[in-house]
Amino acid sequence: MNSLSHALSWKQLMKQADVCLEDGNYDETEQLYKEALSAVSDEYGPNHPHASNILVKLAGCYEEQGRTSDSHDVFRLVHQMVTTYNPTLVSM
Repeated sequence: MNSLSHALSWKQLMKQADVCLEDGNYDETEQLYKEALSAVSDEYGPNHPHASNILVKLAGCYEEQGRTSDSHDVFRLVHQMVTTYNPTLVSM
């Protein structure tokens, strides 16, 4: 798979996940976000900004369900990613 088709696939997964989230289909949303995260991690690495954006959306999905502990765990992971790989951004 070339990088363009791979990029389209994770973007399509994100669009599908966003629709599922709007419809309240949380199980499907979670699965799609995780698939998109896997695709982005494979293509760009696990600490790429796209990965952190997907994780923020996943945390929001958890928050919508009242899964605050899961949501906080994911937000902590995102914070760790940002502070480790973008320290200048954090200090702004």
